[in-house]
Amino acid sequence: MRRPFSFPERGLSICEITTKHLTFDQDVYAYKGAGIEGISLWWDKLLDFGISKGARLLRETGLPAVSLVGGPFLLGSPQTSRRAAFEELCLQLDACAQFGAGVLGVVPGNCAGRSLREMEDSTVEVLIRLGEEAEKRDVILALEPIHAPYFDFLNTLVDADRIVQSVNSPNVGIMFDTWHLCHETDLDRRIEETAARIALVHFSDWREPTRYHDDRLLPGDGILPLRAILRKLHSSGYRGYYDVEVFSEDIWSTDQADNLRKCRAFFDSVWTEQPK
Repeated sequence: MRRPFSFPERGLSICEITTKHLTFDQDVYAYKGAGIEGISLWWDKLLDFGISKGARLLRETGLPAVSLVGGPFLLGSPQTSRRAAFEELCLQLDACAQFGAGVLGVVPGNCAGRSLREMEDSTVEVLIRLGEEAEKRDVILALEPIHAPYFDFLNTLVDADRIVQSVNSPNVGIMFDTWHLCHETDLDRRIEETAARIALVHFSDWREPTRYHDDRLLPGDGILPLRAILRKLHSSGYRGYYDVEVFSEDIWSTDQADNLRKCRAFFDSVWTEQPK
């Protein structure tokens, strides 16, 4: 897998879903004010604000676009046909190219009556086709495994890595999300085995017990050994942004500037505090 040319040794970015109730321009100014080094674009927010206007705002503020997420499932859904999903994902690739965002996050979706074999074969097929489109635009597709029981397909890092290696494209990699992968068996070894294919890292913390999918915590507020996981990713060779992605009605209703300061402080502590 190639690396996005604009990625740093390591940097902190925020996915816009973390500040769900802010508008695109509010996100940009809030992230800049908190000393955040990049923004991961949320598709609906970007469409609401306007793609050209959004690109101009990022150029004016100097805030790098890291990735784009929030698009349709690779294999479609009851609401979106597979063909329509592919066409929209190509539009997202165009937006990535316009913004200089190196990564487009993608998720296959649920089985919806299809067998696991059908799902895997179809995912490989679509990723090969979409990977060709991504190559034209100098973008990496980051395939994201989703924690069971929230999805019934592609639940582990092992699953994602098998598919990515089957596709065998320099423009197809893995999205590593700590919230989805924190319970993976022998996680340190899995990280070592897959680090070269990880295109972007999402991180948030785990509430115990977790009540539902949108029940995540700010980094450092839950039970995960997040500092150790992020350090392991770095020591295993991952280079790039670490992107805070928090789905939580509780967090969305609190002070966003304070939340961003907490994210900045936590990320800095990962690299300054001595491992225990």
